[in-house]
Amino acid sequence: MGTIEEMDEEYMKALGEGIPLEELYLADSNRIHIYRREINDIRNKYIFKAYIFLIISICIPLILGVIYVL
Repeated sequence: MGTIEEMDEEYMKALGEGIPLEELYLADSNRIHIYRREINDIRNKYIFKAYIFLIISICIPLILGVIYVL
């Protein structure tokens, strides 16, 4: 399997060559799995960054408050 762009090129070639519908459906299925995997990778990356931002945004005011009180 390749990138989405490679899959799109292969799909367009298959349409031009008159490949049977069953094979085109299989190509669609493979492409959907690639899309899902890439979306999950992107989502996981941004969720991780959001959790780090949330932890930092909560900890810094707490630390500053403790320092101010002391």
